[in-house]
Amino acid sequence: MMQLFLWDDPNVSLDDFKLTLNNISGLNSKLCKAVQEGLDDAKGRQESIDALDPTEKTVIGIKVESYIRDGLSLARGKNCDCKIEDFEFDIKTTVRNNWMISPKQVRNKSLLLLIKLDDIKFSCGIVKVSENILNKGANRDKKRTMSNAGKDKIIWILKDKRY
Repeated sequence: MMQLFLWDDPNVSLDDFKLTLNNISGLNSKLCKAVQEGLDDAKGRQESIDALDPTEKTVIGIKVESYIRDGLSLARGKNCDCKIEDFEFDIKTTVRNNWMISPKQVRNKSLLLLIKLDDIKFSCGIVKVSENILNKGANRDKKRTMSNAGKDKIIWILKDKRY
């Protein structure tokens, strides 16, 4: 049995989702604070994020997601990481150049964070994940990256904002 989600409704668009996010009072400053606190928390006692090993760097996404959910007062979704009004969505964070998307996140809306550690900047966008925006190859966990065509579908809310 295929589960139907709100965003499968053609009347509910990414633009509606963006508008809902943009209606959050102080969204930009709250996102900046969440990214900074998440990075600080993930860093722990290390001098810099660069000093973390690859396994420790995976914690960054978990920490940033937690601070975003708390900072924006978001509820946990039933099927996704978060919920705001009628929108359930996942939060995906990367400190590299691409996001790892699991099979269960296909068809979900995602809030994407691209953190540039060297520039002390981040970008935040939204996208509806679908098969046609993902690369064909997968890792052993069946996670796939976003294709260049998929990256062109991102609707950016913040671009290169200092955190």
